[in-house]
Amino acid sequence: MAGNYTADRAEAVISRLKFIARIRPGEKVDIASLSVHPVTYTWRLYRAVFARGESRYTTLDYIRQALDDAFEIAPEFLAGGDDCSRTIGQMIVESLGASKSGIQGLAKTYEDDRMYVARIESLVAILNVKIANMPKIESDE
Repeated sequence: MAGNYTADRAEAVISRLKFIARIRPGEKVDIASLSVHPVTYTWRLYRAVFARGESRYTTLDYIRQALDDAFEIAPEFLAGGDDCSRTIGQMIVESLGASKSGIQGLAKTYEDDRMYVARIESLVAILNVKIANMPKIESDE
């Protein structure tokens, strides 16, 4: 595999990115259980009483960590010595791109919180730049 990183680590990173990509507007994320819930009074009550420590900022921290992990391992996979490693690297890059839709879904969910939306917009802008500057797949030729 790619240097210090295994396919298991790549699978975990890709899975987190795919989870993020599936977040839809109007859904709130429970990081402890890695589940999403529609915004309802019942969910608000649950989150206020039982889900201490869960917040939109906890969700944003989870997303940032997932993106950081992906950007840490993707270059090594992309530069890997075999087709399998390079394909996994490309899967990570594609999953990074797909995660933008879920991140933007959170902006719609929390559109009343201007600072949170601004943080998400900044995160997406930086994500776009980082993806555009990812190393290209090295060919064997």
